[in-house]
Amino acid sequence: MLKQITINLDLELEKIKKVRKYRDFDKEYTVKMFGFESPDDYYFKSSSFRDIKNIRVPTLFLNSQNDCFSPIDSISLNNCKKYLVY
Repeated sequence: MLKQITINLDLELEKIKKVRKYRDFDKEYTVKMFGFESPDDYYFKSSSFRDIKNIRVPTLFLNSQNDCFSPIDSISLNNCKKYLVY
């Protein structure tokens, strides 16, 4: 069954097995499996940054500087400034 799925989705198992970076995995698997146009399209559509403006209660966001899924530079404070309370 896995072979049939990979044929239908144009997945290349040997490439997936050699992946060492999240972005490369998303390019070879996530994008194809879930119908995104590119890794950037996946990241944009899966990000919660567009929903920050809808939060109506005080919220604490924590982010580690070495978080491999959400690196510190992926959070644009310029986009969030108008929603921040100091």
